[in-house]
Amino acid sequence: MVAAGMCRSDHSLLTNENQPSWFQEKFTLGHEGCGKIVAMGDGVPQDLGFAIGDMIAMLAVPGCGGEECEECSRGVPQLCQAARRSGIGNDGFYAPYAVVDCRGAVRVPKGVSPSQAAVATDAITTAYHAISRRAEIKTAHTVFLFGLGGLGFNALQVIRAIGARVLVSDIKQQNLDEAMRIGVPMEDIVPIGKNVPEWVKEQGVTKVDVVADFVGTEQTFSDAQYIGKLRSFRSWRLHDSGNNTKNSQACREDSVRWNAEPP
Repeated sequence: MVAAGMCRSDHSLLTNENQPSWFQEKFTLGHEGCGKIVAMGDGVPQDLGFAIGDMIAMLAVPGCGGEECEECSRGVPQLCQAARRSGIGNDGFYAPYAVVDCRGAVRVPKGVSPSQAAVATDAITTAYHAISRRAEIKTAHTVFLFGLGGLGFNALQVIRAIGARVLVSDIKQQNLDEAMRIGVPMEDIVPIGKNVPEWVKEQGVTKVDVVADFVGTEQTFSDAQYIGKLRSFRSWRLHDSGNNTKNSQACREDSVRWNAEPP
């Protein structure tokens, strides 16, 4: 192992007393990893092109890959109930060496550091899938983004890479300053302490296609409902369910869709 990311979910795993029955009694944490290949099993297909010495990012929940698997067959291997979960009930990446299924190995491109690659397997992919696959944000969209924490700020960068307009709200000025630094115009940032519905009115915002909520409080949910009255839209809520093994499922169940009529 060369690098491993530390996630808030690690704290949840340590403090949650209601662990699933399939969890090992003792296991090493770490579900964001990057390392060099030092050995390969006989079952690794040669056409994947992996070689000893390759730097790879390691996906903690690659799925079983089975064609009959309900989750893997529909493109959500992170929900697979049959696969091993590194650092989540099974030994993970906070160790000198780790084993990962070849389906969970991604060769790290040049210019990407091991620490960046490790974190990308969770904090970036979570935001990417929410924005690109679940919300299906396009260049022509206007997006309202609540929360610029670890996931939210990655979501912001994904949205900007897509080319959509993004309006942002956060409770920390340093996060808003960082959003401006990477190119979000000041007029698209809700000032600290400003009531979101009032700000939307004052700015003359008449169209929001997607609301992405990376906070998950009753207040942000209420504000999202108001914004939704501007036009039919989709809103996606992401939050920490308190048990990392349920987060993906919770995100799916808490993803809601409105078809609100304009006021």
